[in-house]
Amino acid sequence: MPNHNKRDLKLLFWGMSGEFSYLVLETLINAGINICAVVTHASIMTAEMAPIISLEPEPLRSSLPLSSPYMQRTIVHLAWQNQIPAFEIRRLSAPATSAQLAALEADAAVVACFSRRIPQHILTIPPNGFLNLHPSLLPALRGPFPLFWSFRLDQQRSGVTVHYMDEGLDTGDIALQRELTLPDGISGSQADALLAAQGASLLHDACRQLAAGTLPRTPQRGGGSVYARPAISDFHIPTSWTARHAYNFICGTAEWGFPYHISGHGVDLYLRDAISFNSTTVQRDPLLRDGRDCWIQFTPGVLHAR
Repeated sequence: MPNHNKRDLKLLFWGMSGEFSYLVLETLINAGINICAVVTHASIMTAEMAPIISLEPEPLRSSLPLSSPYMQRTIVHLAWQNQIPAFEIRRLSAPATSAQLAALEADAAVVACFSRRIPQHILTIPPNGFLNLHPSLLPALRGPFPLFWSFRLDQQRSGVTVHYMDEGLDTGDIALQRELTLPDGISGSQADALLAAQGASLLHDACRQLAAGTLPRTPQRGGGSVYARPAISDFHIPTSWTARHAYNFICGTAEWGFPYHISGHGVDLYLRDAISFNSTTVQRDPLLRDGRDCWIQFTPGVLHAR
């Protein structure tokens, strides 16, 4: 576990089981940021459960991968590796949850992908508040799935934002932002890793500036956008899109596992994946097929898909 300067802030890390949280926490630990505890949430929460529990390292009981807590890359595993206490929250509103979090005496909390709305009485426990890492350039693409919507809306100009948390949905004052461009054909997991890497670096900068008392705080400008979980209809692709837009959307969202309904200009079919695109080609017919392969005319360009 890295050594920490005595004047470092003690930070409470909130995250989930996915790669985004893992990569951010790993970067902060390797950079020597003083993480005093890691917090995640239970997938199922009922009134009968204890509101918050300490997650202790489990002994390896079997050679079977599913029986070992060390076979998955999770923030809990990472906390155990670095002798950092880990907690699982079942009820955010319970007094016992607030009491346990307060007992950690964290100076601030940092969040990298947490699917529950954190109530105000918890946001005020650390004296320096909560900082959230959001994978978009706020106020654009607020909500839980900004990466999907950046592909859907053809926003190759992407980025990450560190903002102070309030009770709203990604509405708190902005601390730092960093812009980046998603390359053509990037997959969802590759884009997630890219945003996590840039976001972790930005959050590291934010933590250092917070400790120095120099972290900016700028209210979000008016407007912006909020998007919820995608519906099946959001995987429909009209041929009025450009071929490049269609290609990048399919590549970036294929991991959702939904078929893509393509329609317009005499075309009506479902696609599984995209192979390539040409942004200027104009073909004789709107749809050409060779077995499972097809070439579809868009506006402009042609998409080669399957």
